[in-house]
Amino acid sequence: MNESVIIGPLVIPVNFVSYGLAIFAVLLYYLKWHTAVADREKRLSTDILLSAFFYALLAWKLSPLLFRPLFFLQDPVLLLFYRGGYKELWVAVLVFSVYLLFKTKKQSLPLVNQLNLLILITIVAGFIQSVLTRQRGNQIEWTWLADLLSLEAHPVHLYQMFWHVLLLMWIVWQGFHPQSVRWLGQALTGFSSGQLLISTAAREQMPLLGLIEPRQFYFFLLVIGFIMLIKARREKTIDCLEIRSADEKRN
Repeated sequence: MNESVIIGPLVIPVNFVSYGLAIFAVLLYYLKWHTAVADREKRLSTDILLSAFFYALLAWKLSPLLFRPLFFLQDPVLLLFYRGGYKELWVAVLVFSVYLLFKTKKQSLPLVNQLNLLILITIVAGFIQSVLTRQRGNQIEWTWLADLLSLEAHPVHLYQMFWHVLLLMWIVWQGFHPQSVRWLGQALTGFSSGQLLISTAAREQMPLLGLIEPRQFYFFLLVIGFIMLIKARREKTIDCLEIRSADEKRN
């Protein structure tokens, strides 16, 4: 799926548009309406994330100069239209990760706060992308289902829309807890399990960053989600034991 949005002479991939809108919506909500985090931490977290995304985008657009300097120096305008490949994406991911980790540690902010914001942005972006695209998957093998839906191939974009709506409904019901390891584990588990299910209906996809199959990546996220849930449960158990021990000492 290589759908794009055309704005004048620029051709922008739909996933870039989706993430741009999601970043704006999530950070606006976080700054204006979320009250569980101090204003200073919210401003710092927002500044770090926006700067990380900006520097990653800049690195993605300028990194072709590292790999084909003579070609682009002859006509720098080509950088506006060149979408790049895996090498450029790796540079952008590296810049984003290093900046995010360095600034978060420097400002003494909890990393889980940034990770929760990222997974929320990813979920919102996934919903927006499912609305903007029309992705078809593998051919429907069950004839009765194909006749019922009047389709020959799985409507993957509708599956994505349905799953992301469920995740957003869960977030509205559960609330957004940016400093909760348990929330991060639940969000990762819900997101990755849905993507694993949907990937069975999707056509074969290109490896992410040219390195790992999408299903393997989502399985990895699922494992990380379970680890986060186990960690949160263990910390809660330890806290309960410490409180009980303190009560027994006082008595």
